[in-house]
Order: sequence, then structure tokens, then C-alpha cells
Amino acid sequence: MAHRWLGLNSTGQTSVEFLFIFMIMLFYLEIVIQPNVRDASESIIAVNRIGQAKMNAMKLANAINEATALGGESSKSIWLFLGDNTSVWCDEAEKAIKYRADIGVSLAEEFNSCTDLADNKHECDGTIKVLDDTTLNCSNFSLKEGSKVPKARVRIYKIGSVTYVQDLLG
Repeated sequence: MAHRWLGLNSTGQTSVEFLFIFMIMLFYLEIVIQPNVRDASESIIAVNRIGQAKMNAMKLANAINEATALGGESSKSIWLFLGDNTSVWCDEAEKAIKYRADIGVSLAEEFNSCTDLADNKHECDGTIKVLDDTTLNCSNFSLKEGSKVPKARVRIYKIGSVTYVQDLLG
């Protein structure tokens, strides 16, 4: 009978040890793993935002290059979908399309185009050049954060030697 009592005691002790190890594992998950998962998730969202802004800028620059390269007068319409906290605009002087994404995490070490601002704010920007012989007129185009709509129908047309960029929804 004593042997049976010792078996119950060691089984109870095993259960307490298992619960203690399980509790340590839960603390480890909460303190170490969960913050890393949250940081990784925020970084994925930030990289997606940067990629979306760059994709829109490249799409616009390619449409401008196509309209410029065609002889005579030409016209092309494209749709751009603006993500949260992103901007795409035309710089006539530099003959370029520029983009910016305001992100919530620091990616300055991963991307040269990202900078850390004050108040824990971060932004990434870039420039996509268009053909050198392009004369841009972008007076009717600017997709900035806070726009009325998150999408834009953009018309690119060439008259003479000037390529015009116009937001049809703005």
C-alpha cells in the first residue's frame, strides 16, 4: 500500500512540474515571441506600402515613356490605386515621378531611401526617371495622402513635344 501511495505522490509531483514548465513556456511566448511577431507584421505592412507606392510610380513613368516614345500625338489612360499614407507626384524639373510612403517602423537600415523622422515617424521615398527627351506638364496631377479618393484615373497625352499628365478624377 505504501508503494501505491508513493506512485500517487510522484504522479502529483510530475503534474506540478509539467504545469510549472508549461507556465514558463507561456511567459516565454508572451515576452519574447509575441513582440517579434508584431514587429515582423508591422515591417511586412511597411514594405508592402513602399512597394505599392513604387509600383504606382513605375506604372505612371512607363506610361509617360510610352506616350513620349510614340511619334506624333498619343494618349493613354491608366488607373493608379493609392495605398494608405502614400503619395505619388510628378516633378517636371527633374523629369521624374516621385513617390513617398509614410510607415510606422524604422527601415532605414534595410532601405537607403528610408529616413527616420522625429516623433517616431518614418518615411521612404524614391524617384523614377522618365525619358530624357520628355518635356512634362504635370500641373493637373498630384496624388497625395489625404486625397479625396484612393484611386485615380490618369490620362497621359502628348501634344507636340509636351507630354501632359492629368488626373481625371481629381
